[in-house]
Amino acid sequence: MRVAIVHYHLDLGGVTRVIEAASLALTNIKIDHVILSSDRVSQQSTLEPSRLKCIPSLGYLTNSGDLTPEMLADSLQLAAKEALGSPPDIWHFHNHSLGKNCLIADVVALLAEAGERVVLQIHDLAEAGRPENYQLIANCRKLYPVSSRVHFAFLNSRDLEIFTHAGLPPQNASLLPNPIIPPCQTTSASITSPILFAPIRGIRRKNLGELIFLSAFLPAGARIAVSRAPKNPAIIPIHDAWQKFAKSQNLPIDFNVVDRISPIAEASKNFDSWIAHSSHFITTSVEEGFGFPFLEAIAMASH
Repeated sequence: MRVAIVHYHLDLGGVTRVIEAASLALTNIKIDHVILSSDRVSQQSTLEPSRLKCIPSLGYLTNSGDLTPEMLADSLQLAAKEALGSPPDIWHFHNHSLGKNCLIADVVALLAEAGERVVLQIHDLAEAGRPENYQLIANCRKLYPVSSRVHFAFLNSRDLEIFTHAGLPPQNASLLPNPIIPPCQTTSASITSPILFAPIRGIRRKNLGELIFLSAFLPAGARIAVSRAPKNPAIIPIHDAWQKFAKSQNLPIDFNVVDRISPIAEASKNFDSWIAHSSHFITTSVEEGFGFPFLEAIAMASH
C-alpha cells in the first residue's frame, strides 16, 4: 500500500503532531508514504526528510491567480508518484475544508470524481470561530464529496455526530482521536512550585485575557507558562500587548516559553521538558478543536 498525506504546512502545531505520529505508525508497519506540504516545515519536526515533498502552492492561498485546481491536482499526483514509484493507493488530506487554500476543496473533489480513495481528516471547521476563512468555502458545492471511496475521520464524537446528522452516511465516517505520545523525558527533579502549562499558541481563540486573569489568583510560588507565540503577523501585536500588560502588573505568567526558557533550573527548554516538569495543564480556549491539553494531562497523569 502507498499513502500520500497532504497538508498546508508542517509548522509546529496540532496537525503536524498528528502527521508525525501517523508517519511513525506507517513506518513501523512498513507502509510506504509521502507527505506533501508547502515549504513551511518546522526545524523541530521529527518527520524523516526523505518522506517530504514540497509543493509551494499547497500553502495558505486566498487568491489563486492563474493557478487552477486541475494544475494543483496534477502537481500533487506527479510528486506522489515520483516519491512512491507509483500513484498512491490512498490520499489522506488534513483540514481540506478549513478555507486556508482556495483550491484544495476543488482538488479533493477532482480526486473523488476520478475514483481515487480519499481520507478527509477533519480537525477544525471554518464555521467554528474562523469567519475570515469561511468566505473561501461558503459557495463551494463539492466541499464534502460522498462516495464509497471517500472516508471522513473526526477527532471527536461531537463533529462526527454533526456530520452524520447532516446526512453523511455513518459508514463513511470514523472517530480517530488524536494520538498522544508521552514524552521521553521524565522529571529529573522534584517540582517545588506548581507550573500550570498551557500547551497552546497564543492566538485569539486561546483566550489569553482569561489566562492572565486567572494568574492573578494563583497561590504564592505558582506560575502559568504559555508554550508559544503566534506566527501570524496580524495577531502578534495582540499577543504582545497581553504580554506587556501581564508584565506591568507583575503577574506570574510567562509567554513563548518553549525553546526560550527552562521550566526548572538545568532542565531542557524544549516542549517535552515543559510537559514533563509541569504539575498541571491549563486551557481557557473559547474553541478547543484538538483537545490536546486534556489528552496530554491524562497521558501524563497531571491535573
